[in-house]
Amino acid sequence: MDRSAKINRAVLTTWHLFVFVLISAYVLEIFKGQRTVAYVAVFVLLLVVPMLICTVWYHKDNDSPKLRYGIIYGYLIGYVFVLLTSKSQMAFVYVFPLLSSIILFHDANLIAQLGISSIIANMIDVLMEIMSGNVAEGNSRDIEIQIVCLVTCFIGCYLASKLYDDLNRKSMASYKQMQQVSLQTIGVIANTVDAKDSNTEGHSRRVAAYSYALAKKLGMSDEEAQNIRTIGLLHDIGKIGIPDAVLHKPGKLTEDEYRIMKMHPTIGANILKDITVIDGLSVGAHYHHERMDGKGYPEGTEGRTDPIHCPHHLCSRLL
Repeated sequence: MDRSAKINRAVLTTWHLFVFVLISAYVLEIFKGQRTVAYVAVFVLLLVVPMLICTVWYHKDNDSPKLRYGIIYGYLIGYVFVLLTSKSQMAFVYVFPLLSSIILFHDANLIAQLGISSIIANMIDVLMEIMSGNVAEGNSRDIEIQIVCLVTCFIGCYLASKLYDDLNRKSMASYKQMQQVSLQTIGVIANTVDAKDSNTEGHSRRVAAYSYALAKKLGMSDEEAQNIRTIGLLHDIGKIGIPDAVLHKPGKLTEDEYRIMKMHPTIGANILKDITVIDGLSVGAHYHHERMDGKGYPEGTEGRTDPIHCPHHLCSRLL
């Protein structure tokens, strides 16, 4: 599960808990004679239906970037209803559970939309209170605190999110620069391997390109496909350890020479075994000459299922 899906799940869970607690409290108020069944039924409808819609949306597309907007506006439907019908001046704080969870998205635009919408709803509530004569000199201070509290909380969260965006953007730029340098270094190594074996010049780059395309076709994420591409570039690195007399021999190899040649997957795996940044790097090098009929090497086990990290075996997934 990727980062966006995890955040969507966390925010939805917060919403579910809030709705459960609030409905439980309102049902209890029915028994106390403080709420009517009709009011609570409407309240439940306005809170639960948007929540269920977003939950179904999550199960269909759990990492959708648009789901966050469905969540805040679905939540606002219930919030506005409670705010405008509640007998308590403290109902305005019901927006804070959502605010505290959507901060996870680090989306300043999302926070701004929620902030503006909730502040407008609270201003409407205040105007209704003034028009009904419920606001007197004694409780006007509570309304001022209500508005100031909302405005300062949302401004603070908005500025924090903007700051995070700026820092994250600079960090990502540095990461991409380092990644580009790493890829160029890997490319140089791949060229070195291909240059050592003139009979297969450009082979590693072709394997990398085909492997990346096949990985995407199989539905892998771009990060997974890029890893497969890198594995493809380095899968033959073990040829560095094969003597030139064997590697460049123009004719058929003897049994002893062929035995030496078949060592290059194991050599490659040993060279790459300590590199853990890219998942499956040494695995791809080790198994790229294995075959289902057992005639491959270095293990030659019949009927084996080769790891997906082996670029040469990605083709079989589509055949």
